[in-house]
Amino acid sequence: MKKKYSILAINGSHREGKGFSEILMNSFLKGAESAGAEFDVFYPGRMDIKSCIACHKCIVATPGKCIFKDDANEFIIRLMEADLFLVVAPVYFDTMPSDLKRLFERFLPMLSPVFEFRNGRTYHIKATKKTFNVITILLSGNPEKESLLSMESTFSRIFNNMDDNLIEQFLFPTSQMIATHPDLLSGHLDALQNAGRETVLAGKPATETVDKLNETYIYDMDADIEAKNRYFAEQVQKHCSHC
Repeated sequence: MKKKYSILAINGSHREGKGFSEILMNSFLKGAESAGAEFDVFYPGRMDIKSCIACHKCIVATPGKCIFKDDANEFIIRLMEADLFLVVAPVYFDTMPSDLKRLFERFLPMLSPVFEFRNGRTYHIKATKKTFNVITILLSGNPEKESLLSMESTFSRIFNNMDDNLIEQFLFPTSQMIATHPDLLSGHLDALQNAGRETVLAGKPATETVDKLNETYIYDMDADIEAKNRYFAEQVQKHCSHC
């Protein structure tokens, strides 16, 4: 029997199973499932993940094995078996959420104690033969895609350093519009489902799907900021009785 296409998905949101990260992730996975894929979803906030202490024992003393015995080790084992690594994350203070960052730092056992300098930067050579196929879905509450570029760049460097195949990175600014203006994002959610299905069947999303997902859906930055300020002013009044 042919092995099913396997996706390991991780939702880095600290809301753990709620919110817009979950909606976007599920849209992609729904499309992938329709093409016959199976998937597992991990939430770093629910996992026992010790912080890397840079002792380097995992690459010099016990290659491939961390000194800590926690959920990060099981995650790496599952990742080695997956056909696709789907990373979904909201931007927190211009980078990925802390629980997700802690998990990525524990990827060190997959690397070797060998470095090389090429194309203007230092590379930490991977010890495993596995090349991960990766898609990221990144979201922000701000209207400009620029607010996501630092996290996009971070993932690009991580997977480039590990010689992995970063297929696409999809950016969703003002992701709350999924709830406030569903009509404007329905086409993007449909395209995200298509991306999931096409990745399973063809190894990557179709060009027209990528183009749709890259389309701008925010046309008035000032109106977006005004709406954000109104929302938080209302929240202050709601929760601050002495204001």
